Amino acid sequence: MQKVGCTPVWLPDWLQERESQLHGFVHPGTADGLMKACHNRLRALALQGEKEGHLGAVLKFRKLFGSLTAEQHSALAAWLVMAGPENCDCHSANGGQDPAAWRLKCEIFRTAPLFSPFARQEQVAIVDFDSHALPKGSRGSWSLLPEACPEVVAALRAAGIPMPGCVEPVGAENVAALVRELHMPRLTWAEVLLGHVFPWASKPEVEPTARQGLMLAIVQRWRQMELAGNEQCVEALQLVSFIPTVDGQMRSPATLLDPRKEDLKLLYMGDGPFPAAEVNAVLLPLMQRGLLRCRQELSLKELHERLVFLDSKHQLAANSPEEGEWDKVKSCAENFLQYAATTVSMKCQEVRTAAAAAAVPEAPSTSPSASAAKKEKAHSFFSWSSIMPLGDFLTAAGSSPEKVESLEKREEWAEDDVETLKCKFRSCRWIPAAKAPREWLAAIPWAGSAHKLWRPSDLVLMSDFWTCGAASPVLDLETQVVFSGERKPNLHGDFLELLGISSLPEIQRIHCAWAQLEAIRSWSQKHPDGKANESESAWISKCLYHYVYPLITGEAKANETVEGKSNGWQQLDEIFVAGTFVPIEDLSLSQNFGIAGLHQIPKELQATARKLCSQIRPKFQANDLARALYRLSQKNASPVPNGNPNGNQLSPGETESAVHLAMALSERIRSQGEDLPEHVMVPTSQGKLRPAEECVFNNMRWLSEEEQHKRNRAVTSSGLHWVHQSISNDVAVSLNVQALSTQVAAEALAAADDGEKDPEWFEAAGQTEPLTTRLRSLLRDISESEDLGLFKSLLQNADDAKASEVHFVWDWRSFGRQSLMSPEMGRWQGPCLWAHNNASFSPQDFENITQLGAVKSTSRKAQIGRFGLGFNSVYSLTDLPSILSDDVVLFLDPHVHHLKAMGASPAKPGIKLRFLKIDVLDKFRDQFEPYHGMFGCDLNSSTRYQGTLIRMPFRTPEAAKASEISKTLVSQESAMAFLRAFRDAAAECLVFLQHVQRIVFSWITSDAGANGTPQTFMEIKITPPGIPLSLDTPKCSNSSSSSKQVGESVAMSSVEISTDEQALEYRRLFSSRTVAQSKEKQSFISDMLNRLGMSKSHPDVRPYISFNLIVSISWSPPMELQKEFDSEPCNRKEAWRLILQHDNPEDERWAGTRNEPETSEASEASFAYVPFGGLALCLSRPLRTEEPRICCFMPLPITSSLPFLINANFCLSDPTAPGRLDLVRGSTSKPSNSKSDWNGLLLHNIIEPLICTLIHEQSAALQAFRSQKSASVAVWADRDGVCSLMPRKSQLPLSLQQLLNLPTIYASLSHSALFPVLSFETGSTGQTQFGKHTGHTQFAEFLDASGLRTAAPLVSYVDSVQPLPDDIGTVDQRQAVHEYLCHLYQSKEGKYRFCDVVPEVQQEFSSAGLKRKAYVDRSLVLSCLRQDSHHKYSCAAASKLLGFILSGEQDDSASKLQGLKLAPLCDNKVACFGDGGSDQLLFCAFVSDNSRSSFAQRVLQQLASKATLDLSGLDARSHERLRQQADKLGIRHVEKCEQLSEALLLALPSIRASPPSSSVLASLDETFAGRILGSTRQAAAGSLGFGSDEHASSTLCALWSFVQLAEDGLSDEFLSAFDGFYVVPAWNAARSGTQNSASSIDAPLMLVPLSASEPLLLPECEQNLEPLMEVAATLVSDRFVDKSHPAMTDPVLRFLQQRGIVQAFSRGSLLTVLAASAEAQFSSLISRCQRLQPDQRELLRSQLCQALCDPIGSLEDGRQQARASVVCKLPIFLAESWSDGSNLQAFRSLMQLAVVDGEPLPLRSAPVRLDLDTAFVFRVSIKTPPEVSDALGLVEVKEILAEQGKYFDMKTWLQKQILPHLESMIPDDQVIVLERLLPLLQDIEEANSEPMGSGNAHLQTTCG
Repeated sequence: MQKVGCTPVWLPDWLQERESQLHGFVHPGTADGLMKACHNRLRALALQGEKEGHLGAVLKFRKLFGSLTAEQHSALAAWLVMAGPENCDCHSANGGQDPAAWRLKCEIFRTAPLFSPFARQEQVAIVDFDSHALPKGSRGSWSLLPEACPEVVAALRAAGIPMPGCVEPVGAENVAALVRELHMPRLTWAEVLLGHVFPWASKPEVEPTARQGLMLAIVQRWRQMELAGNEQCVEALQLVSFIPTVDGQMRSPATLLDPRKEDLKLLYMGDGPFPAAEVNAVLLPLMQRGLLRCRQELSLKELHERLVFLDSKHQLAANSPEEGEWDKVKSCAENFLQYAATTVSMKCQEVRTAAAAAAVPEAPSTSPSASAAKKEKAHSFFSWSSIMPLGDFLTAAGSSPEKVESLEKREEWAEDDVETLKCKFRSCRWIPAAKAPREWLAAIPWAGSAHKLWRPSDLVLMSDFWTCGAASPVLDLETQVVFSGERKPNLHGDFLELLGISSLPEIQRIHCAWAQLEAIRSWSQKHPDGKANESESAWISKCLYHYVYPLITGEAKANETVEGKSNGWQQLDEIFVAGTFVPIEDLSLSQNFGIAGLHQIPKELQATARKLCSQIRPKFQANDLARALYRLSQKNASPVPNGNPNGNQLSPGETESAVHLAMALSERIRSQGEDLPEHVMVPTSQGKLRPAEECVFNNMRWLSEEEQHKRNRAVTSSGLHWVHQSISNDVAVSLNVQALSTQVAAEALAAADDGEKDPEWFEAAGQTEPLTTRLRSLLRDISESEDLGLFKSLLQNADDAKASEVHFVWDWRSFGRQSLMSPEMGRWQGPCLWAHNNASFSPQDFENITQLGAVKSTSRKAQIGRFGLGFNSVYSLTDLPSILSDDVVLFLDPHVHHLKAMGASPAKPGIKLRFLKIDVLDKFRDQFEPYHGMFGCDLNSSTRYQGTLIRMPFRTPEAAKASEISKTLVSQESAMAFLRAFRDAAAECLVFLQHVQRIVFSWITSDAGANGTPQTFMEIKITPPGIPLSLDTPKCSNSSSSSKQVGESVAMSSVEISTDEQALEYRRLFSSRTVAQSKEKQSFISDMLNRLGMSKSHPDVRPYISFNLIVSISWSPPMELQKEFDSEPCNRKEAWRLILQHDNPEDERWAGTRNEPETSEASEASFAYVPFGGLALCLSRPLRTEEPRICCFMPLPITSSLPFLINANFCLSDPTAPGRLDLVRGSTSKPSNSKSDWNGLLLHNIIEPLICTLIHEQSAALQAFRSQKSASVAVWADRDGVCSLMPRKSQLPLSLQQLLNLPTIYASLSHSALFPVLSFETGSTGQTQFGKHTGHTQFAEFLDASGLRTAAPLVSYVDSVQPLPDDIGTVDQRQAVHEYLCHLYQSKEGKYRFCDVVPEVQQEFSSAGLKRKAYVDRSLVLSCLRQDSHHKYSCAAASKLLGFILSGEQDDSASKLQGLKLAPLCDNKVACFGDGGSDQLLFCAFVSDNSRSSFAQRVLQQLASKATLDLSGLDARSHERLRQQADKLGIRHVEKCEQLSEALLLALPSIRASPPSSSVLASLDETFAGRILGSTRQAAAGSLGFGSDEHASSTLCALWSFVQLAEDGLSDEFLSAFDGFYVVPAWNAARSGTQNSASSIDAPLMLVPLSASEPLLLPECEQNLEPLMEVAATLVSDRFVDKSHPAMTDPVLRFLQQRGIVQAFSRGSLLTVLAASAEAQFSSLISRCQRLQPDQRELLRSQLCQALCDPIGSLEDGRQQARASVVCKLPIFLAESWSDGSNLQAFRSLMQLAVVDGEPLPLRSAPVRLDLDTAFVFRVSIKTPPEVSDALGLVEVKEILAEQGKYFDMKTWLQKQILPHLESMIPDDQVIVLERLLPLLQDIEEANSEPMGSGNAHLQTTCG
C-alpha cells in the first residue's frame, strides 16, 4: 500500500474498541478497506493532475506499484482475491452491471502488476496490455499459456522460444486463482504450437538437439495437451524436421518414408529416407496412433533418384568383386518394378483422370478456397486428404508470425510431372527380365538370363516368348508383379501403357521371329549328328510351326516389311522338317520322297506354306524329281570294296522310291506341260537307274511271242535297257523313253534313207505353214458353245461337195490305247465328234486342205466352204483331226507331238494313209477301230469309201494344258449347249444352201461299246411339197359397235401352208455361184417368162422368184439324256418366205466387174463371183435377237437385228477367220476398192429392190389377209404391222450401214400406201370404234372379225399423220386429240388421216428427207382450236384437250389459252377463257398441298357450277400452270373465304338473306298479322339452289371444312364475307319432337343466315328450362341451329359461340334472340306470341323479366335497349284487374298498358270515369310478381315506357290520372288520395302550382 502512496496505520488497543467510529476516517485493514484506500488514492492523483485527466491518473497509479517482490505479488494477489465489488467505485460508477467481470473494469485491478511476459523477467498489469504494442498478426490481446502439461511449458521456457503476447501469472498459486477469476484469455496448446512452437522449430538456425528435445517432449504428451483429434496440429507437425534419419540428417515426418513399410525398405539397399533405428522405439507408437505420418510412397524426386540408381547398375558381370552384388541389385529392381506397377501406375492414372475431368467446363465455384482445395486434391500425390502448408494454418489460427520461407512445401504432382516420369521410366534401364518358363527348351539360349537391367523398349511380353524368347528379354507381369483387387486388369494395362510396352509391332515381331529362327538353326547346326532327337524335334516343331513360321507367313514381302535385316533373313532357304532343316527346293506340299531327300511340308504348315516361302511348290517340279533320281543314282554309285559289279544296285525300298519318282516326273510333264529335264534317270527292270535315252518300253504287246523275243534280242544287243515293269507306257513316253513301235517305223524310214522305194502304206503329209500360232489366231473368237462356226464350216464343205445330207454324231466312247501308231496317240482315243456327208473328197480337196487357205484353183473360189479356211474351225475342239474319204485317211498334227515317230515334221505336220494298201486293223487295230463300221465304213473292204467321214477327238485335260491352239474342253454339257444353239439357228443355216436338205445330230453313249449305233438326237430338214403346216393367226372377235379393245383376248384361226413344188429347184438355181450356173438360171428364167407371155426385156420384169419353204426341226433326245439334261422332246416347223434374184453378170450394171486380165490376187477374187442375192422372211415367228441376219449362203457372225435374212455372194473381209467375217467395205484411206464396190452393187441392184418388194408384198398381205386367206403373210407382225419389216439403221451392222442405202429404200416407199388408217370415232358408249390408241396398234385391230367387210384403207407415209406417242399426255388426252383432229375438225386440206408408224421407222423416213402431212403437237392443236368456229366437242373432250395443251414442257402454254373456248365448267358446258380485260370471271380452287382446295372446289361445283372450272381431268402440273396464269385467263383462284363468298354471290345471289323488312312491308305485315313476311329468316336449302338435301349437307360440310382450313377462316374476316349467307343448318323442331312422324321425315333441310346481328340458339337446355324451350320453339323456331348436323363440328360451334352468333339456350340468350328478331320480324313475333297459352305467357314474362334483370357483361346500349324494348312490346303482361291470367285477351304489352311506380289506390267508390286497374300495372302490388316489379324498375324500361307516356311515378300518376277525378270521389276516397299525394309534394307552392290542374281549388277547399 505504501507503494501506491497509502499510509498504513495500526490501531492501538485502546482504539480498537472504537474501530467502527474510525471507518469514516481510516479504512479498515481488510480487503475492502484496502480497495477503498486505493480508490481514494486514485482520486487524489486525478485531482492533482487535472490536465492529464483520469487516464493519466491511472498510469501514475500503475507506476506507483513499481516492481514488486515475489512476496509482495503474493500479498497483492491475496488482497485482490478477497476484495469485493461493493467497495469498488468503478463498479458503482458502472451501475453494478456484470458483477462477474467487475475486476476487469476496476482500475485498481487493471493497474496491479500481476503478470509477466513468458520467459521474461518483467511485470505487467492489465493496463499495460492496452498501452504496449502487440506483435503484428497477434490476437489483439495478451493471453495466458495453457494450464495443462507444465512439463511442456518448462520445455518451452528451457528452449527459450519467443512467445509475444503470451503472459503468465507472477507469484504463488493464489495469483493463478485470481487470474482464473479474472477470466483472462488463455491460449490453447494448438494455438501455442501453431503460433509459436512450429514456426520457431522450422527455422534453420535453431539448434537441432533443442528442436528434437522439445518436439519429442510435445509429441510424447500430445494427449495431455488436449491435442487428440486436432488434425490441423497433426498435419503441421508433419512439416517440422526433428527426426534423425539413417544417414544422419534431421528430417520432418512428411519427408520420411514409413519404416513399417517393408516394400519401401526393399527399394533401397540399406539407405534411404527412413528414421534412425535408435528413435524407432519412440516413433513407432506415435506412428501407430497416427500422430506421425510418414509417407507411404516415394516422391517424384525419389522415383527419379531410384531410376537413375538402377540405370547405373544396369549391367553387372557375373564375377563382380562384391559378393552378391547382382542379387542385391536385382532384388532392388524387382521390388521397384512391383512398386511402380502397383502404386506409381495407379497414381499416374489418377492424375490423368483428374486432368481429364478438369478439362470439362464446370459451374464457377463461389468459394475460392473450395476451388483451391479441389485443385490441391487433384494434384496431390500423397494420400493425406487435408494437409495444408504451415502458413495457411497460421493464418487460420489468427496469429501472424513472420513468414518462414524455409518451411518445406508439400509436393504436388501435375500432369507434366507424370509425363516427365513416364519419359524417365522409358529411358532408364531398370527392369529385370523374367526367367525362362517351364516350356522353354533349356538347350536354347534365353535372352533374359544375362545379368542386366533393361529399358521397357527392350522388353517383350511373356505372351510372345515363343517367337522372341531367344532374341529379346521378356517381361512377365503375372510372375514378376503381384496385382490384387478388382483393379488388376486395369492396373496391368495402365502400367504397360506407362512403360510404353504394347503388343509388338508387326515389324518387330517379324524381326524377333527371324532372330529366334536363327538361334534355333545355329543350335541345330552345332548338334552332333545334325538332327534333333525326338523330344527336341517336338519342341522345335511346336515353336517354329505354331509361332515363328506363322508370323513370318504374315510378312508379305520381307524386303518391304523388315528393314535392316541381314541378307540371310530376306528369304527362307530352309524349313525344319523331320528333325533337321531341309532346303526349300527339296520341299513340296503333297509329295514325300524322304529316301531321295525330297520331303513333304508338315501338315501344320500346309495352309501357309506358300506364304512362308513362295518357292514352295504344290508338287515337285520335273527338275526336282530328276535331281532326286540323279542323287539317288549317285548315292549308290560310290566305290564298293572288291569291285562288286552290283555296287549301283538299288535296294527294294530305293527301287520303289525311284519308280514313284519317275511316275511323279511323268505326271509333271504330262499334266503341267513342263519340259523334260536334260538328263533323266529311269529305273530299269534290273533294279538300276539308267539314262532315259538308253531305255526302251514295249508298246506292241499284241505281237506274237516269236516277234516279242526277236524285239527283245534286238533291244539287248543294241545296249538298251527295258524300263521297270511298273513304268507304264504313258510314263515311259513322257520320259522320252523309246517305244518299240518307233523301232518298226525307224526300219521303214531307214530303208527309205538307203535309197529303197517309199513305203506304200503311209507317207508324211500336213499343212506346211507354222500352224499352232496361226490356228490359235483363227480360233480366238470362237467360244465353247455359242458359236456355231464349226458346224457352219462343215455344212459349207458338204454343200460345196453337193452333199444332200450331213450327219453329226457325238460319240462318247473310248477305245483301246495299245495298238496305236504312236504312244502319244493314246490320249486321242476318247470321245469325239463325227461329221459325215454323202459326198466324197477329191484329191484336190485333200491337197487344198493341207494348204491352210492357199487353194490352187480360182474355180474353187465359188465354193462357200473354202477348204483350209472353214475346216480349221475343227481345231476349236481337237488338236488331231482326221478325214476318211475315198481310200485315204488323213491325220493332221499341227503340234507334231503325236505323229513325229511316224514321220510327221513341222514342214509336213501330219500323215496320209491309204487303208486299201495295208491291213490297218491288223497293224493298228485300236487306232482304226473307231472308224470301222461308222456310216458304212468297212476297213476290211477293198472298195473305196463313198462319202466323207471326219473325226474330231476331244482334248483331255492334259492335252488341253499342252495345246498351243486352244484350251477348250468338251463335255456333255457343252455338247448339249452346241445342240441347243444349233437348234435355235437351224433354219437359218439351211434355207440358203444349194444342195443340203437334211441335217442330223446323233448321240452315242459312253457304254454303247464298239458296235454302238448312233441315236438320232435332232433332225433338221426341208419338208417336201404337199405336207401342210398349220399357222395360227390372230382373229378379232365380232362386234357391231366397237372393235376389240387393246388387251382383250384374240381368237385364233388356222391357215395351212406348205413347201412350194419347185422350191428346191428355185433354191438351187437362184443360188448359182458360177458363171455356168448363172447361164443355167438365165435359161430357166427365159423359159418361165415365155410361158407367162412376157418379154424378159420388159421394163416391169424383175428377175426374182419368191417361194415358201417349210423347215422341220425335230428334237428327240434319248430317254437317259432327257432326265440328265432336262430336255424334253419337241417338234416344230417354220414357214419361210424366200425372195431370190439372180442377175446376168454380163448386164451393163455389172460392167465394172467384168473379167479383166488376172493381174493380181484381188482382181481374181473379185471376178470369181456372180451377182445374186435374196431375202428370207420367217412367216411363223419373229427372229430372235441372237439369231444371225446376214448370210453368205451360211449365216455370218455379224451382229444385226433385221427382221429378215439377207443373203448374197458377198466379198468377205477376212475369209481366214470365220469368227471375224464381215463384208468388205471401204476405209478412210481407201474408200473404194473392187471388193467393196462389188458388195455395194449387190446391195444397190439386188438387195435394196428386194427389200422394197418384200415390204410391198407383206403390206398387201396384211391388208387383204382376212378376205384373201393369204398364207404368205408374217403372222407375227401383229404389233407394228408392216413397220416390223422395215429395216432401220440401228438394226444394221457397221458394214451394211456403210454399204446399204436406206434413204433410197425409204424414198421409194414413202408414196406407197403401206399403212392402215386409224379410226377414232366415238360410239354411243363413248369409246372409240377401233379402241383407244395407245401408241402401237395391233394388226388384228384393222381387220373385220367376220372378214366380210373391206379392210381398212391404206395411206402413204407422206399423206398421213402420226398419232401421239405414249410419252405425250395421258391415254384419254391422246384419244381426245385424235378424235378431234380425225373427225371434229377439218382443215383446208381435208381431214387428218392417222397411221401408226413406229418412231424408228419415222426416223428413217426423216433421214431420207421425207415429211408427213403434219405433226401432231400442242401447237397444231392450238392452231386448230383457234381456227375452229364450230366447237363441236363436249365438256369432257375440252377437259382432255386442255390437259393435253397444259402437259407440255413450255411453261407459257397456259397463256396461249386466252380467248379459246376450252374452259370446262362444272355444269358440263364449255366456256371461253378470258383475255385479261374481259368482265367474264371464272372460279376455281386449284389443287394445293392441303385439302382446303378440294373443299372449296366441292362448294363451287355445287353452288356455282356455271362459273366454276371443272379441272378434275387435269394433273397437278396442269393445275399449277393454270393457277400461275389465272389472272390473264380471267380465273379467280379461290383460297380465301372472301373469294369464295364473292363466287357464291355471283353465281347464287339468293344465298344471302335480304336485309330486314322495310317500313312499308313491315306495316303490311303488321296489318295482316305477320302473314306476309312470316319466317323470312329461314329458307329451304333446295329453294336456295343447294340441290337435294343430301347434296346440300355435303356442300355445307365442305364449306365449313374449307372455312376451318382457310387463312381467313373462323375469323372476323370470314364473318364479314359471309354475313347474311344461308350457311347454317336450322333445327327442325318437328323432327326433334317426333322422330317418326311423317312431317319429320319429309321436312326439308332448312338454313338460316349467318349474322352477328341475328344470333342463334342451340336446341338443348337443362331440365328446368324445358318449358321455356317449348315456348321458344313457338316464338323463334327459325332461330335454332341444328347442332347435330355434320357441318357443325366442335371447332365451328366453339367459334360461333365465342363470337355470340350461336348461344346456349337460356332465358338471357332467348331474350337476346327475341330482341334481334323483333327488329326484323316484330309483327310475326307478336302473332306467334299470341298463340301461346296463358301459362306459357306467364312463364315467358317471368323468365324474360328475370333475364332482363340478370347481371350480364357489358352490352352495347343499343342491345340492352333492344332487350328491354322487346319485353315491353310482347303481350305477356296483365293489368291489375287481370292478375289471374285465365283470359288470353287479358295479356297485353306494356305499350298497351301503363306502369305506375307505386301501389294501387284502395278507393272505396271510384268514379265511373276513373279506371284504376284495367289499364295500369303497379310495381308495388301484391298482384305484381317480384321479378316483374324489378324489371319495371330498370332504367331502360322506364325510358322506353316514358317515351310512350306509359310510365308514371306515383306523384305524376296521382296528379294526371286521379286528381282530375277528385271532385267525383266521395270524401273518404278524397282523403285517401290526399293522404297519398300530399307527402309527395315538396311545399305549398307546388300544391298551388299549375300542374295540379282543375282539382286545385277543390284540393284547397278540402285542405281548409
